Amino acid sequence: MAEQMPEENYAFKATPDVRSFGELVAHVADTQTRFCSMAAGEQKSVNAASKKAKADLAAALRDSSAMCDAAFDGLTDATPAGMGRSKLALVEFNTGHSNEEYGYMSVCMRLKGIVPPSSADRKQ
Repeated sequence: MAEQMPEENYAFKATPDVRSFGELVAHVADTQTRFCSMAAGEQKSVNAASKKAKADLAAALRDSSAMCDAAFDGLTDATPAGMGRSKLALVEFNTGHSNEEYGYMSVCMRLKGIVPPSSADRKQ
């Protein structure tokens, strides 16, 4: 989604009281980094909330997704990771959160006449 949305639409908000598309990308990147790096036994930050350009936000999202891939690859039995949660609970929470944010981002894309990636291969 981050790659597919044109940069001029990164400031778009579905309504004035919600995050812009770019802010949603930043939020997902920062949240993924927090939970997935914690599950990997680290505390990292991509500081995506401070970024505005599409290229920077998309890069932060790719970096955070790579951290999540590594966190999933490193899962073992329920080893405490932080916040009183197991590593599995941390990455599971992150997955649910990312899915929720994907829904918000899909609305932005649809309002701009763009089909979200999860629907691209389906008949409209």
